[in-house]
Formats: sequence, C-alpha cells, structure tokens
Amino acid sequence: MFHSSLTSALTEATPLACQALLSQGVKFVVAVENGKGEWLLLHADDQGHAGTLARNWVENMGARGASCRRIFADGIAPKPFLTVYEQCGFEDDAV
Repeated sequence: MFHSSLTSALTEATPLACQALLSQGVKFVVAVENGKGEWLLLHADDQGHAGTLARNWVENMGARGASCRRIFADGIAPKPFLTVYEQCGFEDDAV
C-alpha cells in the first residue's frame, strides 16, 4: 500500500500492528520514498537486512530515499538508525 507522506505510512504502525510484527520475528522497518514521491514500509528481520533493503531500493530501484527504524511493542522508533538518499548528478556545462 502506498502513502502520500511518511507520516501517513507510519500511522499503520499501531502498537497492535507492531506487536504482531515482533511476534513474527520482524524487528525493523524500512520507509521508502519511491520515484513518484509515494511512501511504503518494508519489513526487515535485522539491521543488516534493513540496510540492504534501503540501499537496494535507492541504488537499484530508483527510490528517492529510504530510512531504517527499529520496531518496538509500542510503535516504531521516532528516528532512523540509517538513511540512504539518491545521489544527485550534476552535468558539467564546461565543454
């Protein structure tokens, strides 16, 4: 499901939803902003998995950015432990 903002995407992470994810072994979430400016949340098992998802979405799938956060029983951590942004390319006008 796509969202129009990060805030909207994170509202899915109610305490009940977070507890259910934790019981399934999902401990991290990756918030991705795709190339269209839509947001989605991906589940990750550990920090390494979350980082790999974030980098892959930005470097290979054209996402604008992705941030990794820990899931707790009462919700998602307010600050990410890793954020990956797309690289802006600048053209060299000098010929």
